[in-house]
Amino acid sequence: MRKNLILFLFIVSAFALSSTDCDKETESWCDTNKKPEIERVFIISADIQYQDIPYQGPVEFHINKEYCNGETAGLYSITHILPDESGYWFSSYQYKYKFANAKDFVEVSFGVTGYTPFVHYFRYSDVENMPYTIQYTHPILIPKDSP
Repeated sequence: MRKNLILFLFIVSAFALSSTDCDKETESWCDTNKKPEIERVFIISADIQYQDIPYQGPVEFHINKEYCNGETAGLYSITHILPDESGYWFSSYQYKYKFANAKDFVEVSFGVTGYTPFVHYFRYSDVENMPYTIQYTHPILIPKDSP
């Protein structure tokens, strides 16, 4: 019984030490990719079309920031706004994020019923030379005729 307890404590200690090393590697990797901090505001919309007519069904929208170390923040989700008769969808909000690392990015995702989400990423290198306010319309073509 005592041997099992010692073995258990050894395994737990080894795991704790190895996870600490991993965090140090991530920190070091993130430190080498630091950039001057910039802030951007995103105004997001989508143009959603079937092959034959505009899409007018439900849209599931998500936007969030992912940091160099893998942490996420600033998650916003919208499911109550439908596209207009032309297939144009607009979130009606502005989303503000800071970038301070070459590996930071903002992920924008549109879910349309029955399809894999349509995703777009804004990386530091994508936005560093863009204006403070970024107006982005994501084109979505559903690869079939309307039901």
